[in-house]
Amino acid sequence: MNKRDLPEYLDAAVARYNTVAFIPNDPISIPHGFTLQQDREIMGFWTAMLAWGQRKTIIQSAHTLTTLMDGAPHDFIVHHQESDRARFLEFKHRTFQATDTLYFLEFLQQHFRSSDSLETAFSRHLSPSDPTVEKALLGFHEDFSSSLCPAADQEACGYPFAKFYLQTAEHVFALDGTTRFFRSRFWHVARYSTQPTVDSAGRAC
Repeated sequence: MNKRDLPEYLDAAVARYNTVAFIPNDPISIPHGFTLQQDREIMGFWTAMLAWGQRKTIIQSAHTLTTLMDGAPHDFIVHHQESDRARFLEFKHRTFQATDTLYFLEFLQQHFRSSDSLETAFSRHLSPSDPTVEKALLGFHEDFSSSLCPAADQEACGYPFAKFYLQTAEHVFALDGTTRFFRSRFWHVARYSTQPTVDSAGRAC
């Protein structure tokens, strides 16, 4: 694409996607269905990890996860017992299997039992002088990996497939799911309210 054509292309993309009408049929509708910040963070993050393939399938899988968490993701994450995880053993989304789901539940429970926001899982790795968020993403990946398998047992644990969804910049799928959470999902949640203000052209503002 010629650089001179890029502004027009981006303006057209904004007109297409930056509208309330786009939300219901997109996975962004999942975090938009909640008002509690922690619910939005959990489902925004998890939906982003599943967000490849058909949007309809992604939305269906995210709704299934929400149902398995009794419609209250944060409350379930914080208070559920290990025995409650049995209900997730039949859940899968394409290559995302039940084992990966259990890894995610474990990490999220560890985190939200000590923090009120998923933001701290990233921000704790940043300093005001950092020019990019690379350290936050890499630090989060390391924390997630450690929660699945302590460093002393890495060889015995092998490579849990759940880690694939949180690849670091050192891998082929450079931070794909995690950056998608920020770039495509969490950004919308932060920008829009549950009932967005709409201008005369139908754009959320």
